[in-house]
Amino acid sequence: MLWIRIALLVLANGVAAVGSDFCAVRVMLTSKDGSLASALVELRDDTGRVVQRSMADGGVAEFCDFDFGEHSIKIGGTTCAELIIPHVGVVFGSTQVFRAYVNECSGWELSIPRGCRTYFRVSTSDGEKLSGVTVVSQPAGSKTITDAYGRALVRANSGENETVTFSKAGYVSRGLTVKCGAPSYSEQRVTLERLSQ
Repeated sequence: MLWIRIALLVLANGVAAVGSDFCAVRVMLTSKDGSLASALVELRDDTGRVVQRSMADGGVAEFCDFDFGEHSIKIGGTTCAELIIPHVGVVFGSTQVFRAYVNECSGWELSIPRGCRTYFRVSTSDGEKLSGVTVVSQPAGSKTITDAYGRALVRANSGENETVTFSKAGYVSRGLTVKCGAPSYSEQRVTLERLSQ
């Protein structure tokens, strides 16, 4: 009989605590300098349909009441730096807080109409990312070096072809042609083979 009373007491206390009002989800947005950021925030159901939409003015968007089941949160627009938070659901009696940093679009989409951008990832044949690879583009004459992750960006004018050469000491150099018929943005992987000893 004592166990039943303890169980009922715990159950009654649990229901009383959970029965208070709560907001299911709060999204807090910050810009890279630490200030509050504004962005469009959407709550989507498991089919991708927008259930609620909020402009996070002052850095906060809330979705207090929505159906149980799996949802996702989409932060930002469709052109740059969009963020999706998957597997979001109501945790009854608790406010889930998600914090996100909103990156500014650096304007790359504004420069695409003037030409093409090709983003290269350079690695070895076994997948090791190659930093310090010299990337030269002709006839533009641009030169860049791959970063620690083997990344480099090459631009070409519309209607022109660029011959891009990748070289690094200890590796066989490689060249390829980037064709820019119309403004675009693309990605390519480049593999450099080690020189045989």
